[in-house]
Amino acid sequence: MAVISVDLAKRIAKEAVSEPFRQRKPLRTDHFLQWLKERGLPFMNWETLHFLWAVGVVRPIALEHRALEETPCLKNDGRLHEVELGWDLPALVDVGLEVEAIPRISIWEQKLPYELRTSLLWHPFQLPTFRTVWKAMGVGMARDMALRGPEACGAFCSELTRSVSDRLVQITNDPTLEERERVTALLLSIEPLVHPIVFGRITYDGLRETEDGFWTWREEYDAVGQLVDVGLTLDKLEQHHRELSTSAQLFDPLRHFRVLLQHVGRDRRMRLKGDSLAAHELYDMAETLRRYLEAYHDRVLPEEDDYLSVTDSKRVKINWFGTDRTADADRQALWRIVRYFGLDPQIRATWFLEGDTEVAFFEHLAELQHIDLDRRGLKLFNLGGNSGFDKNQVLRYMLKQHETGGAFASIALDEDPQGGTRHIEDLKRLDKLGQLTAGYRVWEPDFETANFTPDELASSATMLARLEESDVEIKGADINNQIAQTGQPAGKAIEALRRRHHLYTGKGASWGRCLADVAFLSGGERPAFEEFAKLVRASWADFDFTLRSEEEDEADES
Repeated sequence: MAVISVDLAKRIAKEAVSEPFRQRKPLRTDHFLQWLKERGLPFMNWETLHFLWAVGVVRPIALEHRALEETPCLKNDGRLHEVELGWDLPALVDVGLEVEAIPRISIWEQKLPYELRTSLLWHPFQLPTFRTVWKAMGVGMARDMALRGPEACGAFCSELTRSVSDRLVQITNDPTLEERERVTALLLSIEPLVHPIVFGRITYDGLRETEDGFWTWREEYDAVGQLVDVGLTLDKLEQHHRELSTSAQLFDPLRHFRVLLQHVGRDRRMRLKGDSLAAHELYDMAETLRRYLEAYHDRVLPEEDDYLSVTDSKRVKINWFGTDRTADADRQALWRIVRYFGLDPQIRATWFLEGDTEVAFFEHLAELQHIDLDRRGLKLFNLGGNSGFDKNQVLRYMLKQHETGGAFASIALDEDPQGGTRHIEDLKRLDKLGQLTAGYRVWEPDFETANFTPDELASSATMLARLEESDVEIKGADINNQIAQTGQPAGKAIEALRRRHHLYTGKGASWGRCLADVAFLSGGERPAFEEFAKLVRASWADFDFTLRSEEEDEADES
């Protein structure tokens, strides 16, 4: 273990143990062992950590005198120094020692007193060190090696274990160790300052701390001066932020979900296990450094999940989420993040349709194509007619909500020349205001004529009659003659033919379902299919990106 200064070792111990408002508490060996296990580092038992400390591989932040007195394999040589931490008995700090070789000694051959399991004090900010040590202690052997017999396996394992000692010596004598310990000291100093930003809350020791006391302490604390006090520079701290962030991303199995998981409450995130939980601990450490640099030194750093991106991560985030700072996402950006992962319970698009026929048509078409509109966040809204847009306050409110909430909205109406043009003018006015974010459709002259041939309409009308237990059969020629004689659009012509055969019920939803059956069986291209395809695309299309692309296309055309 490379030697660090006595002052630095004492500072780390005091910051972790004695200073107020510490949010990340130190842990004794037995508890720290469980903490490491939950983060994918299952050291065998507390004696393993105690032995690694005794021979100089790892360093606790503080220890009790009994650890010095009752550890037979301890190599002291002036490495331990007393420090005042407010304990009943004197405390010690370890400055380390130069390690030439790891002794081939078994902790089971030198039985340690059970009471020593609580004599050393560790801190969660030491996780990077223990991940490095754990990796160095790893030995791997192919499964088929066992087929070569015990002698071959023994020789192979002996060679592997010799390399472990060499790797541990290299780690303990790392010349950058003191600088990394300075980062730990800074993290301990500044973590309470930015904890409310990173985690959204702060906790207090009810015996000696209060909420008012925290904010007073935070206001008076020399946050800027901590960087100089521990002997670091802004550039060095930025480098360590990058290293922590990159390390977390490299082994995080959930790194592609980081943009979502960072918004999950810490209590829920702590239910992760293994590498996932360890990665989020490193993300939190890195974010603590970033928030400190941004709040107290006016340095703007990339977010923790940006370093390994093969593309311009900021640009990608802006395109998908509307912001390059997803950790600080407002409600609208958070909607888009959740929507990106297919978890958004909000409506993604609403098609406002003129009446029962159109709503039933598209609902039944979705059923025939096995598309669950509700699951996709797609809604069909019945306007109950094509008039009164300027007075329909509910409609105007819904359109405004769709616009601000990032959901598509479209209206489809019959042209209905006999009914005037007021509804078409209202439709164009809404579109000009930007409230029809998915445009609009006018069926010319009505829904039936725009989408079906007379023969198809005749088949649908006959099908509807059968559902009504009537043997009436309507032909395509009948519809053509009615249209020619009266000038009515196809929909009204069919209603007139039905009345002639004493079928007085309105077409409504049943008529729409019959039309969907005929359209689905006949196939082909028709405007209604285009509208339905647009509706389905809205379930996965990005709202802002789509609107921005359309604006760019319009600008190019002009």
